[in-house]
Amino acid sequence: TPKIYVKKAGYRTFPGGHTSHYQISYSVQICSKDAWNFLKKFKDNPLKCLNFFPKKTQNWLLKGLWDAEGCIIAKPPNSLRIHFSNSDSKIIKLYKKLLKNFNIPNSTHKTLTGLNVDILNNRERIRFIKLIKGITIKRKENKFLFVN
Repeated sequence: TPKIYVKKAGYRTFPGGHTSHYQISYSVQICSKDAWNFLKKFKDNPLKCLNFFPKKTQNWLLKGLWDAEGCIIAKPPNSLRIHFSNSDSKIIKLYKKLLKNFNIPNSTHKTLTGLNVDILNNRERIRFIKLIKGITIKRKENKFLFVN
């Protein structure tokens, strides 16, 4: 039987010292070896999840990935990008595959700890934000996003 946990809304301080409010959250623990083995397949090969989600709902996968590991980097007036960073090449492949499925051009470059994927074009940045139904995490909002 699944166990459901509720974490009340509160505040979290990030390693950089920034404090952010978070909403109530729910988690479910599944105590089943069969369920664990089924879900482990996705951890080992994240691209497999695309077989379970029709394209019309894959924007939610994209949103979840970006909410977890993305940000907007702005250095006005000329540098603005929707940024995604991860050290797991399998997660990068999934993110890039989702962008490709929605015909969103991107740029990838290596870092010391992993890979970065950026959306640089203003029209494509706006299309990305609309595709993921807006930025819902306040600390990820950026006043320069729609200025260019």
